[in-house]
Amino acid sequence: MTHNKTAVWWRVVWRYILKVLATLLATIVGCTVLLAIGFAIPNGRIINQVVAQSRSGLNSASYQPNGLGNRTDTYTETIGYCIGVLPAHSQMPLWKRVSMVPRCTGGPQVAVMMGHFKRHPNELTGGASPYIRYWSGFSVVSRPALALGGVYMARVVSLLCLVAAVFYLAVMLAKRAGLWAAIGLIGVYLGTTDLLALTSQFTHALAQATILATGAMVLQLSRRWQAAGYLAVIAGGLFAFMDLLTNPPASCVLAVAMAGLAGWTSSRRIRTTLAFLASSTLGWLVGFVGTWVARWFEAMPYNGWRTTVSNVRNTAKFRLDGDVSSTGRHYAVNLEPGATTMTNFRMWLSYPLSQYVLTMVIVLALVIIAWLLLRDRHSLVGMLVLLIPVLYVPGYLEIMKNHSQIHSWFVFRDVAMGVAVIAAVSLHFLEEKVRPHAVPVVLRVRDDPAGIRTTEGSDDTNGAARPSMS
Repeated sequence: MTHNKTAVWWRVVWRYILKVLATLLATIVGCTVLLAIGFAIPNGRIINQVVAQSRSGLNSASYQPNGLGNRTDTYTETIGYCIGVLPAHSQMPLWKRVSMVPRCTGGPQVAVMMGHFKRHPNELTGGASPYIRYWSGFSVVSRPALALGGVYMARVVSLLCLVAAVFYLAVMLAKRAGLWAAIGLIGVYLGTTDLLALTSQFTHALAQATILATGAMVLQLSRRWQAAGYLAVIAGGLFAFMDLLTNPPASCVLAVAMAGLAGWTSSRRIRTTLAFLASSTLGWLVGFVGTWVARWFEAMPYNGWRTTVSNVRNTAKFRLDGDVSSTGRHYAVNLEPGATTMTNFRMWLSYPLSQYVLTMVIVLALVIIAWLLLRDRHSLVGMLVLLIPVLYVPGYLEIMKNHSQIHSWFVFRDVAMGVAVIAAVSLHFLEEKVRPHAVPVVLRVRDDPAGIRTTEGSDDTNGAARPSMS
């Protein structure tokens, strides 16, 4: 009997691994196709729009105050203007452009480069350089918007995408984990970050929209632990595609936490919840790392093996500890254990509401833990298990020391996401105890093929659950 059960487990695990890899391959192919579609937008219209708006007063200064005690990353947005842009009549084939991912310099010089493109439309590259390390998938959204209405249109479209993602996540959380959990997560993340000031940072806005929308997708569609893993592959892959290394931990923590909530609310079983968490963690890492590495391979046809490997290796050294071998020096960052986490924690606390929110979340979590310790220890264990993904934030920050310190003015959002998840999980258990009618009763019970017993709600319960009586 034990031998048969072990054999079933191995078959399930191998099938899971194969499907994870198949999902990764499909994600990479999909990202490549999307990038090609974005780069197929005529460059002439983008050049004309950016040049005209620069002449009419578009402010492309690198960094400006955002009104919240921090600064606006207009520099990266200016890079976003020209991702994929070459002189209007460049004869470079589309496949080479996808491999190259052309970009200008950043800041005010972008307008100068665009002006050069306009005056010399027949040059092959016009001096644009390849962007080897990143997909720059936000260009799938930004390039059509730039062609239609310039930078202002790109900002409006990215803001609409962000608003839609916030709404999607709020609705899914309310349906699967309760209204209070939705208010807690969305309220903390919006109230203690600069999301409301991303109107002039469309690259950041689209990355944040991807984080929130993919987290909502994982919560909505994760009915079994295997599905949570496949969806997490897509979440990690899409984030690697859309992002420029801003907040990977926020994407991972949200996707995994949402998978865990899906597992808990559909079963109230610790083992099932752990399976959802483990599957989604592995899936997100495979999706993020696999899609990112695929970008490097796709860069090789244009840039060559040696150039690509050298670029990636030197950049990795710099991002990890500030090592810049080409200049023979290090950036002055604190490499002591915990220093990077504290730098970003202090940056998060510098926002107006963060100190008040932190106090409320700590008090709330401690009160609920004490209550569950006295009344429902099974739920207490479930709550602590659901908080495991929060530990991913300091783990990442301590690995990516240099990047996370010199860019703490936007990396701090990872800390905010960790606190937001703590608030959401705590409020879910509070609502479950105070308003038990808000969590529908399980109507069906089934056995997982791998031996993990799970429960499902009916269509009108939105998948939420309470302990089965069977």
